[in-house]
Amino acid sequence: MVLYERMPEKRSRKTPENRFVAYEKEALRALLKLLPYASTSTKLRRKAGFHARNAEPAFGLDVTFVTRGKMKSLNRKFRGKDSPTDVLSFPALEIFARQGHLGDLVICAPILEEQARRIGHSPKRELHVLLVHGLLHLLGYDHERSKRESSEMAKWENQILGEVGLIERTVGASRSKRRPRSSKN
Repeated sequence: MVLYERMPEKRSRKTPENRFVAYEKEALRALLKLLPYASTSTKLRRKAGFHARNAEPAFGLDVTFVTRGKMKSLNRKFRGKDSPTDVLSFPALEIFARQGHLGDLVICAPILEEQARRIGHSPKRELHVLLVHGLLHLLGYDHERSKRESSEMAKWENQILGEVGLIERTVGASRSKRRPRSSKN
């Protein structure tokens, strides 16, 4: 259903092979909740071009965690932007998408950690936000297209994070409110 692999990095004393293992494990736990939700959501399936009534095929995706340098290189190569970003989304080829494989997400662990510190929540919560954000891109949403699409994507982010249980809710108020995404995926 969900496959994980680390993108090859140049080895150094500062980059042990298991550096991202904790994020990989948490991403798997989160995606085991997130993907069934997205697979059965009529509106999300329709946005991705699947029949809304039929929950088949179930959705799947790959997640890779990389360093800041690798993310900068990928962002330059695929988006023409010479800076690292938090998450990049790569939609699958149509033949794989028809089978439910939505594509690949690449997440920059150091940026994830910095954003979590800056916003004031845990890296685990920021990982959940990036997974949902990237998933929405793979389903066809793009906050750079228009203000309306950006608003709709933000609404879905908050809704999914709350309904899937990836964020904590407080009585009488939602803690799911976040600042708008500054990254461009």
